[in-house]
Amino acid sequence: MWLFKVDDEFGARGHASLDVEQVRTIVELRKKKVEMTDAVIMRLQEVLNKVLSKKIKLAQPTLWKNWDHYMEDFCRSGGVIEAAPPMCQINQLQSPSVSFLIEPDGFVKLIGSFDKFSSAEFVNAGCFFP
Repeated sequence: MWLFKVDDEFGARGHASLDVEQVRTIVELRKKKVEMTDAVIMRLQEVLNKVLSKKIKLAQPTLWKNWDHYMEDFCRSGGVIEAAPPMCQINQLQSPSVSFLIEPDGFVKLIGSFDKFSSAEFVNAGCFFP
């Protein structure tokens, strides 16, 4: 799963997800364990250009007319694309996170850790703290 996140949104409003298992070319390349050459990368770009708008799932589809409108905001505001682990079953860890401070001198201090739980896919409903 690839998760797209618009920088200036909150509450998962700027999230969009792509289940790469739904993109046949990616599945085939993984099975064959193909080396990533320039030709393979070009082929992937072509495939993604064709299928992305059809396969992407917007977390808040009422905020954007379509994928192109979402991408305009993504490119204007900035964002990240993350690999997301498969959704876990209830009562299992879903998104363990660690907060820490890195001082200018390189000293690292652990602040805390927590696990997020979701009310809907990729929508944080709260956190469990130790």
